[in-house]
Amino acid sequence: MKLKCDFVTNSSSCSFVMVGMELNDSLSDKLKQKFGEDFYNLPKGIDVISEPDMIGQFIASGSSDGYDDVSSIDFVKLREVFDFVSQSLEVDLSEVKLHSGTRMC
Repeated sequence: MKLKCDFVTNSSSCSFVMVGMELNDSLSDKLKQKFGEDFYNLPKGIDVISEPDMIGQFIASGSSDGYDDVSSIDFVKLREVFDFVSQSLEVDLSEVKLHSGTRMC
C-alpha cells in the first residue's frame, strides 16, 4: 500500500494551508465596510476563498493557481505572516489562526 504524504488534489478540490480567519457574518460585515461590498480593495497578499469561507494569506496550496507550493516555513516567517494578516485586516492577533483543508478550485 502506498501512502501519499503531500497535498492530494483532483480536478475539483485543492488542499491548502492558510493563515487567516473563518468568515462569519460579523467579520464579513466589518470587512465589507472597510474594503467594499465584494472585497475589491483587499491588501495585496490577502485572499478570500469560499467553501470553506475564509480570508487570509495562503502559505501553501496544492493547486497550480499561482500560489507557491512550500514544504516548510520557519517560525520567524510564519510569525511575519500572522502579523501581516492581523494588521491588514485590522483584527487582534489572537483572532488569526493557521488553517488547513481543501477548497473548491
